[in-house]
Amino acid sequence: MSTILKTEVLIIGAGPSGISAAIQLKRNKIKTIILEQSKPGGLMLNANLIENYPGFPNGIKGVDLANLFLKQYKDIGGVIDFEKALKVNFNQSINILTNKRIIQTEYLIVASGTTGIKLPVILDSVDTRRRFFTEIDIIKGVSKKRIIILGSGDCAFDYALSLAPRNRIWIVGRSKRYKCLDLLYEKASRIKGIKYLPDTTVEDIQQKNNEIIVTCTDKRILVADLLVFAIGRKPNLEFMGKKNMEENLIPKDMIYYIGDVTNSSNRQVSICVGNGVLAAVKISEILRKKWKSLQKLEEKI
Repeated sequence: MSTILKTEVLIIGAGPSGISAAIQLKRNKIKTIILEQSKPGGLMLNANLIENYPGFPNGIKGVDLANLFLKQYKDIGGVIDFEKALKVNFNQSINILTNKRIIQTEYLIVASGTTGIKLPVILDSVDTRRRFFTEIDIIKGVSKKRIIILGSGDCAFDYALSLAPRNRIWIVGRSKRYKCLDLLYEKASRIKGIKYLPDTTVEDIQQKNNEIIVTCTDKRILVADLLVFAIGRKPNLEFMGKKNMEENLIPKDMIYYIGDVTNSSNRQVSICVGNGVLAAVKISEILRKKWKSLQKLEEKI
């Protein structure tokens, strides 16, 4: 852990915002490291079909768009380091402790996205690792499973559309009316394997004999193999240090928050891309001014 690597820019997260920033910085020949703790692509990997991203009039599967982002970055020589950021500290410079090393950077771009929220009613005895999920990328290939999705927003219905072809799905929502786009609701309504249960509140969740038993306040009992939470997300910022550190860095244009970590209620790929490019452009302009100042100083000497 004693290895210290220095870079001009460090990006935490290889979702659409992080990769977009990395591509722009790479084009400007700025030394950049991008860290990703799992798979590049962020929430695009969960998306069934992205229909509002310019350039794809018929829509594109989330995983396909993620692969295109990654291909473009790799085609210009970009590399992603698969490491987990553990702690960010500031002492004259920005230092990031990962599970492999310490990285010192002049500028930090936080593109770490969000993490899903789970219901507090889950008992400690329940094994949440194998049957409870907030992301569906790792279970997209399952078949002949009974799956409960808690939530009635865009994510809940999009997840259902991704999982429904080979499984039986219940979407359980507390509100009397769905909260997703009408388009998603209409698509889900046409699939026999998806059933939407509005105005339904979960009272208890148990796991018995490899089955998930969900009890609702109306005494309805649902039995499933897997349970997916789509009830909200929160910024993934556990690795960030004290607030006073941010207060010192943000006014100095040394740290940038981009993508879903700041736009958690407006999770759009196009917004993330714009955030990433803008942050990279700002950093590039700052570094360009520094380089020019150094050149003038060297000429005087």
